[in-house]
Amino acid sequence: MSRILFFLLIKLLRLLPEKCTQYSGVLLGLLWYYIIPIRRKVVLSQMKNALDASYSNKQLHRLARRVFINLACNGIEFLRFDARRPEKTLKNIENVGLENHTKAALEGHGVLVLTAHFGNWDLLACAQALWGIPLTIVSKEIHPQWLNDYWMRTRSACGIEILPLRGSRARLLEALSEGRTVGFVFDQKMNGPHALKLPFMGIDCYTTPGLAELALDSGAPIVPVFMLRLPDGKHRVEIGTPLPVISNGDRQESVRQTTLLCQKTLEDMVRRYPEQWLWLHRRWAERR
Repeated sequence: MSRILFFLLIKLLRLLPEKCTQYSGVLLGLLWYYIIPIRRKVVLSQMKNALDASYSNKQLHRLARRVFINLACNGIEFLRFDARRPEKTLKNIENVGLENHTKAALEGHGVLVLTAHFGNWDLLACAQALWGIPLTIVSKEIHPQWLNDYWMRTRSACGIEILPLRGSRARLLEALSEGRTVGFVFDQKMNGPHALKLPFMGIDCYTTPGLAELALDSGAPIVPVFMLRLPDGKHRVEIGTPLPVISNGDRQESVRQTTLLCQKTLEDMVRRYPEQWLWLHRRWAERR
C-alpha cells in the first residue's frame, strides 16, 4: 500500500504548478519541525556549538526551521523530477563557473568534485550528468528496497554511474583515468581507524581521507561544487576553481593537509549559507 501511495503522490506532485509545490515544501518543512521534530534538538545543539556566538536563540530557531524547509523542498523537487523531461528542471538551475570544471577536465586526469549535503544535492548530481558531465558517484542504499530502486533508477536515468559504498576504490581510480568526474560527498562523519581527526567549524570531528588519497593517486584536480537554493525557489550551481592538492613527499601529511583544505572550503560554505546544510547529521559524534 505504501508503494502505491508513493507513486500516486509522484503523479500528483508532477501535475501541480511549481508555485504550489514550493508552498507545499514550506508547509511540509514547518510541520516536520513542529509536529514531528525528529533531530530538531540535534540541529539546534550543533548550530549553537558550531556557529558564531553572535547568533541569538531566536535566530538559531529560525535557521533550524529553514533547514527543515530546505529538506522538505528537496524531497518534493526530487519526486517531481522526471529524467525523461529534464528541461522542466534544468530551466530552474543557473550554472556559474562551468568553465572551471571544463578547464580542470582538460588536464586529462579526470575531475574530483568536492561537494556535500548542501542545497539540493541529489538534484545537483542529476543536473551535472544532464549537462553532459560523465559523472560517477558512490552512494549508500536506503530502505525499503522499492524506494531505493526508485532513487537509484532516477539518478541512473540521467547518466550517473552509481557505485556501492564499499569496494569501489579501484573503479573510482579507473573512472578518473577514463576522464570521468567523480562526485565526492565530503561532509559525513567517518568511523574506523583510518578517519582523520580535524577541526570543522572550530570543533574536531572525524573525516575521511579518501578524497585527498584519490587526488594524490590519480593526479585529478579537486573542484568544489555546491548547489544553492535561491529565494525564488530556483537554484544556482557554483563551481569553484580547483583546490591545491598538497604533495610534499610525506604522504600522510599531504593527505592530512589536503583534507584540511577541503574541510575549510566546506566550512566557508556552511558559514555563508547555514540554512542549506544537513545539520540533522551528527557530524561531531565520536567515531565507532
